[in-house]
Amino acid sequence: MILDQFKIELINHDNSKQITEIAKLHLELLPNSKPSKLGLFFLEKFYLNTLIKYKCINGYSFSIEDKYVGFTLFTKYPNKFIYKGFNSAPIKYIILGLLLVFTKPLTVYDIFIRGTKKIKKNKNYLNEKFKTGQWLTFAVKEKYLKYISKDGFRVSHYLVNNMLVWFKSNNYSKIAAAVRKNNLPAILFYKSMGFNVIESELVEKEYYFLDINLDNIPDR
Repeated sequence: MILDQFKIELINHDNSKQITEIAKLHLELLPNSKPSKLGLFFLEKFYLNTLIKYKCINGYSFSIEDKYVGFTLFTKYPNKFIYKGFNSAPIKYIILGLLLVFTKPLTVYDIFIRGTKKIKKNKNYLNEKFKTGQWLTFAVKEKYLKYISKDGFRVSHYLVNNMLVWFKSNNYSKIAAAVRKNNLPAILFYKSMGFNVIESELVEKEYYFLDINLDNIPDR
């Protein structure tokens, strides 16, 4: 299929339609991710709203004929963006946290208690000499994965390229991420985009660690 009449744009916390549609896409395409497990309210009111408002995370959405079909999210605060959100909006964070403790206690424990242990471990990777960003998530509706523009690019290429350009333009040297070991199509795609796929203790055992040195890739 020909990819035409599309738009890629930064996710804007003031764009309520965009936030709602991306939140629904997140739930649909990434149901097992930790943000999705916290529910639509968390995604709409905090993850894609407050965190983006205070630039704790950033992202791009991709739409075709005004229909949102994909998105990517990333942060300049590896492993610390949730805590940056707390510092930026503590009252909202506490109220939301109390609500989630009562409605989703096991998920909250998994993310904020077990996750803290993982964060401490991951700090060993972050070298202060290199500005390192973190690629958080990425998803495209299956129907549109094979759409190709007249320039030969797919939806996934546009989303990832825009993220790489964002990090390079903000003087970042590296990006870190993770991919499930059984997701071969994704692994092949990430390699084609210049990412190194590594067996590492920095991520959970069912994942490969991804990183890319932005200084070694050409301007896109």
